[in-house]
Amino acid sequence: MIGLLLAGMLQLPFLPKPQVEHKLYALNHWQIATARDRFTGEFRCSFRRDRVSVADGVATFRFPESADTGDAVYRLDSGPPISVHGELATLDARNRDLDKAPLDNPSEGRVVLPMAKLKGVNLVEIRLNVRHAPTKFRLNGLAEAISRSTVLGCRAD
Repeated sequence: MIGLLLAGMLQLPFLPKPQVEHKLYALNHWQIATARDRFTGEFRCSFRRDRVSVADGVATFRFPESADTGDAVYRLDSGPPISVHGELATLDARNRDLDKAPLDNPSEGRVVLPMAKLKGVNLVEIRLNVRHAPTKFRLNGLAEAISRSTVLGCRAD
């Protein structure tokens, strides 16, 4: 028994390192996830808070997977209502698994907005359709989390 334990301990230092190194940080209610590919050197950052995630210049707002967000309308900081139909090109341009999405509900409960539209925004309200009340998503602290994450190697754009 002791021999097996000792043999197992001797092998531990020789285990290969994972190809992608993941780290998690927290700042202002936002979780910052970094991933570094040891082989390619690629470094990626993503941010998450409740049902909002941000990566690759896109913010994704999640509803139940069964929710159809195709007719959703959103507001930024109580501004005018905007249809998500204009954002579908952004979703397509970012190759967000459109070819794998179910035909009856391709959004799978997600509303995707470009981060360029969300600079300085603290509140995003999204109404799925006329039968639903708007859902509020708070972005407070995101700009600071993105700015401060540059010390981790993240880009601030």
